[in-house]
Amino acid sequence: MATDWLDKILADLTPESFGALVRRLAAAQAAGNRAGVSLPALIDALTGGADLGSGPLGWNRHLRLKQAISDLAARTPGLRYIEGDA
Repeated sequence: MATDWLDKILADLTPESFGALVRRLAAAQAAGNRAGVSLPALIDALTGGADLGSGPLGWNRHLRLKQAISDLAARTPGLRYIEGDA
């Protein structure tokens, strides 16, 4: 399988860099809304707003990012991933 641009993003993520990203995003939110950061906001920040694509490729990228975020939250002190109801 060809290397996907997302591979580089995921390979560079560490609990430390992820934790810093979450804290930065949370701090930029309204004062009463800093307890969490949404999955779409995290995906947008990690990809620089890049289009994930459509069809199976886009969905695969979305799922890979979601899994990576969940895994990193579990490995980052002070963070936890909470699945939404959407």
